[in-house]
Amino acid sequence: MPAAGTDDPPSRFEIVRERLLQVVEENGPTKQIVTDYPLSEIPHDKYIYTELQLNILHIVAMAGDLDSVKELRSRTIGGLTAVHFAASRGHTEVVKELVNCLEPNTGAGVSDHGFTPLHVATYKVHSETVEFLLADHHFSNVNAQDEIFGRTALHFAVLAGHATIVERLMGVRGVNVRLTDRVRKLTPLLLAAMQPRDEDSSRLRMVKMLLDKNAEHINDKVGIFTDVRGFFTESLQKLTLI
Repeated sequence: MPAAGTDDPPSRFEIVRERLLQVVEENGPTKQIVTDYPLSEIPHDKYIYTELQLNILHIVAMAGDLDSVKELRSRTIGGLTAVHFAASRGHTEVVKELVNCLEPNTGAGVSDHGFTPLHVATYKVHSETVEFLLADHHFSNVNAQDEIFGRTALHFAVLAGHATIVERLMGVRGVNVRLTDRVRKLTPLLLAAMQPRDEDSSRLRMVKMLLDKNAEHINDKVGIFTDVRGFFTESLQKLTLI
């Protein structure tokens, strides 16, 4: 917007920017905006949201505007990509379009801090998007750990409290359920056990599944148990959860 005390009208980019920022805040559609102001008139190298360094592709991907994504798909920048933003809102068709146009080994699946679209889709509980990403070998690394928290998609699924996604991730070949995070050296099992009690028993389901998958070593912090399942089952019984 123009500085206070000036008579200069806002530029077309500033007008579009304000409208797009409002859309992001309200989680609304961008279709009408890009109809009123063609994408060819919106500088693709300018940030719509400066603080997060989001350009026009990130915004339309977040809004699920597939037609605009098709027009802009080659303009993804570093850091959190348009794939991440589309995955965060569960726009699976947009994710598919973006993935289909990626060149092999572009690194578009990993942010500067190691977050993958699978991390994002899992934490935001978008099952359909998770399923698609697991089917694509560029994005299906369930053991990838981000560089900040050191958590895998399984950690994030546990944090989200979604037992069905936890079960799906545990069914992926090669999944390592014993990886510890960087925050408190917690495995997904211990993270699940620490979650607040819920009404739909998701926590209990997650703990039971992770117990079935775990062997003797849970975590260096709590030591080694020869009967992990018996230990946790007894604890759960004391809590009257089962």
